[in-house]
Amino acid sequence: MDADLDRMKKEASYELRAALIDGAGFQDALRLCCYRNPLFVSTLLTELVREGFGQDPDIRVITRFVSRVAPDGGVGKAGFPRREAEAVIRAAAGETELLEEVDPSQFSYPEIGIAILSQLFLEWRYCEADVDALFGRVEGVLALAKEMSSELEQVEDNWFAGGMHDSPFVFPI
Repeated sequence: MDADLDRMKKEASYELRAALIDGAGFQDALRLCCYRNPLFVSTLLTELVREGFGQDPDIRVITRFVSRVAPDGGVGKAGFPRREAEAVIRAAAGETELLEEVDPSQFSYPEIGIAILSQLFLEWRYCEADVDALFGRVEGVLALAKEMSSELEQVEDNWFAGGMHDSPFVFPI
């Protein structure tokens, strides 16, 4: 991995950690981290979903949660993709076959993940020790996943090669 990309990834996760501890501006830091350190944020989503919803979540709890993500239903012209957000949450909890329900040519996994994580962080009461423990756990899980699958490195390389880390979506509107 290029040293500049590695530094950028570390800075993005550090800024997210700092914003979560500070309690202000974490949505912008989350967005930046999602696009600049995508494997970290993907693992963060999985860890928080499993922590918050458990391994066998009640679909009604997930549906109520997704309703709180976009209570008015309006994010863009088409509205927030509630069904797909539920599928992402359930997939993170272990029902990975549901990822087939979210067509990446129709829906943005990063944007759905940002919305889900934003709401989880709004609802989750955390302190510095909680954030440190969570980030440590995410780093450990991610290191193990990279050891077990060389494909993750290639997926990340493709992300950066495609310029997603400098996408207009990185910066809040």
